[in-house]
Amino acid sequence: MSTTGLLTERIKSWQYIALTMYVMAMAELSKITGLGQVIGLVMVPVLFGLLAFCIKNKRIWNLCLGCVGYLLSIALNNLALYVVSMIGKVSVYTISSKYWLQFTLGYMILFAILIYLLRRCLIERKKERDRKRKKCRRQ
Repeated sequence: MSTTGLLTERIKSWQYIALTMYVMAMAELSKITGLGQVIGLVMVPVLFGLLAFCIKNKRIWNLCLGCVGYLLSIALNNLALYVVSMIGKVSVYTISSKYWLQFTLGYMILFAILIYLLRRCLIERKKERDRKRKKCRRQ
């Protein structure tokens, strides 16, 4: 959701599923091997390589938007963990070990709303820019 949510071009459903399965497989691999976040050093470049094959138009721009979405996801996740731990007076470790399902569902809903709003703003800005270009061409 984070890497594809801001794309100006929608990818096919099977491509989205394939990217999701890849991320899930890498997350499981990080658990099995005990490497944790180190797997991300391999996962992220390969993820964006796969995403580049899924995008047909404005590839560089869409990959940049994918990077923005991914970085936004990481930052918002850390911020949400911090806020929930401060409000709930519980450690981040406790949240991630005991309340991971509740946190994950809440975070996914929050992030989906944020990505939707950002995408709407980007689409509206693009439409406005296209209208101005058409108007300038007519004159």
